[in-house]
Amino acid sequence: MTNTNTTIKPQYLSANKVAQLMGVSRSHVYDMVRTQELPSSKLGNKIIIPVSYLEETYGIAL
Repeated sequence: MTNTNTTIKPQYLSANKVAQLMGVSRSHVYDMVRTQELPSSKLGNKIIIPVSYLEETYGIAL
């Protein structure tokens, strides 16, 4: 029997989710992306931020 309680940790988060986790506004996250304080990629028209960077730099654990 397999364990069905396994959760998959995302590799990237949206700017909205990062703002919630960091306790800042979404516009602040976009400013951090613009000034390259946060690494990011684009997925279509969506900005995504790597979870590994948030964990290593800010100690944010998911």
